Amino acid sequence: MKIAGLLPTSLQDYPGQIAAVVFTSGCNFSCPYCHNPELVSGGDGNFYDEEYVISMLADRKNYLDGVVITGGEPTLQDELVEFLSRLKEENHLIKLDTNGSRPQVLAKLLQEELIDYVAWDYKLPAGRYDELTEVENIKSRLEKTAGLLAESSIEVEIRTTVVPELMSGEDIAKITRELARFNNREEEFPDSYFLQEFRGKKVLNPQYSEYTPFTREKMQEFLEKARINLNREAVELRENY
Repeated sequence: MKIAGLLPTSLQDYPGQIAAVVFTSGCNFSCPYCHNPELVSGGDGNFYDEEYVISMLADRKNYLDGVVITGGEPTLQDELVEFLSRLKEENHLIKLDTNGSRPQVLAKLLQEELIDYVAWDYKLPAGRYDELTEVENIKSRLEKTAGLLAESSIEVEIRTTVVPELMSGEDIAKITRELARFNNREEEFPDSYFLQEFRGKKVLNPQYSEYTPFTREKMQEFLEKARINLNREAVELRENY
């Protein structure tokens, strides 16, 4: 595992739980507004020792409810299944943050019951993803991810960062219509959907730091569109911390 960062305690990253956060290095997307730009390229090899991380989390298990695996894109890590298996031996709840591009990895994690919560960053309408990544067949990969999560029994959060100069209200409408196609289980899918406010303080493309976030009034307009398309009220605005 290429572990580039470690936060021993967080009250924000796993809803309702006290969690540690493990940051993996490397991503197959190049989102210009990424707020962890240092994790995109894969790093310089200055990583945490995996055994140290496992040991530290084991020592803190009486103070933690769970562990968040984020990045970067965690599903790129070849050792992810083994790493999560070892965390599960300590009875940690596991939350995975993902861009949804590797459904084959997600399927294995679900099959082996290694994750309890997934937060999926759904970034743009599926037809526009080639603006962010060169991953082949990305649209079909996203559809497979949505299908897997919709049929799973774990908690699923989907979030979209609303980026000025890149997105419009129509993009939010398209995204939520795409997600609504998978709302076919007894419980609503996703369990929660968030529109996140854009923050340009530290981003991959410095040009985006000059953009002004949408006003709260405009975000509220986008929120109403999302609620209509998902046919539910459980859609919220979230500050992108």
